[in-house]
Amino acid sequence: MAGFARVASVTEIIANAGNLSIPLYVKKVATPIAADSDGQPVTLQATWAKWQSDGQEFWQQMDALVETPDQLTKAPS
Repeated sequence: MAGFARVASVTEIIANAGNLSIPLYVKKVATPIAADSDGQPVTLQATWAKWQSDGQEFWQQMDALVETPDQLTKAPS
């Protein structure tokens, strides 16, 4: 996996004087910045707000789903 781990040859290790320091063998890979549909960078605050909003919507839908069988079993008077 690039940027995470790599197998180094004995020749490489000897060339680095036996130094097993990870940054000598594994180079950090640049990670693309997440963007929204407008191409703007996604912020932690925006992500948190969306997560909370989606959670509220989920629980509202769950409440409606739980109420549905109750409404179906009630006979008209």
